[in-house]
Amino acid sequence: MVTGVWPRNQDNTEFSRATVQWVYTVVGELLPLSSGIYGADLGPDPRDVVLADKAFGPNFSLLACLKQRWDPYNVLAYTCLLPKAPAGPKLIILVTGKCGVGKDYCASVLVSEFIKCTHKSHTVRSVSISDLTKRKYTASTGADLNGLLGDRAYKEQHRPALTKFFQDQVRQQPRLPEEHFLERGKKQHWY
Repeated sequence: MVTGVWPRNQDNTEFSRATVQWVYTVVGELLPLSSGIYGADLGPDPRDVVLADKAFGPNFSLLACLKQRWDPYNVLAYTCLLPKAPAGPKLIILVTGKCGVGKDYCASVLVSEFIKCTHKSHTVRSVSISDLTKRKYTASTGADLNGLLGDRAYKEQHRPALTKFFQDQVRQQPRLPEEHFLERGKKQHWY
């Protein structure tokens, strides 16, 4: 168990934020060496999404269905992050290419065209597989997640370190790219 504490009068200060970041950094470094995660200690922090997936593994979808069934009013909203139960069939279109070739633009055009065709009878959205890596990277390094997700110049500053971070993860988990793709299709409503 990794715990960070601070005096109550230091709540919402740089000291408390640094302490929380320290906890996530230590957890991120220890995670590849661990055999599991105790799910009861996870909370509503978005950085816990990666940990929740690790804690519940293949039971994650089943737990999401049970939560929706037994907690339809989301009374337990601030406990461990569980997604809403998956809906019916999905159509996933993968747009891929090198950096800067217009993947996001292409995806946004596809989304707008699908919305026109479905007359809003279906949920249509664009998600990025690399966002999972960006979230893990920010949990590990303290980088600004919003900057990585929305500020191209900021993202380019971090690209070499982010690329190395991802490559190191793939060396430890060779199937990580496939897992990220499957996760984004399964849990897209979190992001």
